[in-house]
Amino acid sequence: MKNAHLRLGSLEFRKWSEKSSLRIKVKMDRFIGEHPKVKAEVGRAHLVSVFGNDQDVSAVSGAFALEECFTVQGPEMPAVTVTLGKDPQTFRGSIANPSWRRPVRHLVAISSELAQTHLSDDSEYRRSIVCDSDPVMILHRVATRFGLPVAPDWTSWFVAELNRRQKIRGLLGIGCSPVVVYGTKEMFMNWIASALKKKQISIPDETNSTHWTLPDPFGRRPLLPSTKSSLK
Repeated sequence: MKNAHLRLGSLEFRKWSEKSSLRIKVKMDRFIGEHPKVKAEVGRAHLVSVFGNDQDVSAVSGAFALEECFTVQGPEMPAVTVTLGKDPQTFRGSIANPSWRRPVRHLVAISSELAQTHLSDDSEYRRSIVCDSDPVMILHRVATRFGLPVAPDWTSWFVAELNRRQKIRGLLGIGCSPVVVYGTKEMFMNWIASALKKKQISIPDETNSTHWTLPDPFGRRPLLPSTKSSLK
């Protein structure tokens, strides 16, 4: 935890009217988002985790619900204006300490796309947001979402295939190294069938249950080499 404050980002929300102005800035420990596709547009946020006093966190929560834009930045991420979009999900809690006069309020918000990513194959986005760029996490997350019959030994093959076909891209992240994987269940099943026929991968002989050794989903890891350029 030493110098943890140096790894924090910030979220700033501003709103003006004819009679008043509002400026709120809170600390942010986790963020997943992406730059806008067109320069004049606003970027998209997919996960935001902030904390502050009761009044500030309540105001930020209200801004999320109203689809307002806000600015985020971090130690290794320049300021970017983003929005959570329509129907974000929010979760609120408190962090207490006996030495504090008041508890710190904690707010986590996720976009409707990220929420849908965790549900099923029934998605309008045709892509999956993964919170960690570790190859094992990527295969496990995609396999879990789509119900793919995979083995941990296929990790290197799967990530190499994503890179070769340009189906993976790095996202903006604070406190994590997120990526987005493009594709549907049908597409990935076709990859697996073709790779098995070509003997690029093989079905394990063991009949025991599959064991995955997964990394911390919010560990600080560098992006995959092939995804670095997408963050420039």
